[in-house]
Amino acid sequence: MGIKIAAVLIILAGAAAVIISAKKTGHPIKCMLITAFQSLASMLAVNVLSAVTGVAISVNIYTVAASLIFGMPSSIAFAVLNLIM
Repeated sequence: MGIKIAAVLIILAGAAAVIISAKKTGHPIKCMLITAFQSLASMLAVNVLSAVTGVAISVNIYTVAASLIFGMPSSIAFAVLNLIM
């Protein structure tokens, strides 16, 4: 139970950091929409190139949500984790 709470707290802290940094730009909605578009595009690029690279990201609610919230680094992390495992 403690690990789940710690994971949720880490995710919430990361989401708060993303929101705070988006607010500091002066255009938070525009910044978050561009970040969301870039992360979905990176997921699409990884999946399109999966025939060449052998690495694909499974598209489900968790990967899409993490990609929308945390941006391109989460897509890269999913691809690297898939490569390692």
